[in-house]
Amino acid sequence: MIMWAIQMFLALAFGAAGTMKLVRSKPQLAANPQMGWVHSVPDAAAACLAALMGGAVATHMIRGEPAAVATALVVLTIAVATFR
Repeated sequence: MIMWAIQMFLALAFGAAGTMKLVRSKPQLAANPQMGWVHSVPDAAAACLAALMGGAVATHMIRGEPAAVATALVVLTIAVATFR
């Protein structure tokens, strides 16, 4: 029961943080003193997601499971990382 509560808290916290970063522009984030990292961190989230999903594709293939959805997500994240 405690683990479910912790997992729910983490899902809400990460969801809220991600949503805030999604709906605000980079200058809006930079205006917040607690978000000073935006000046020194490159836009790399899509590249990290592509790497993560690459692992998912490999896992599905090793297990003999369908990997089409994970592969499509890799392609899309690579496109975002490349053209954004």
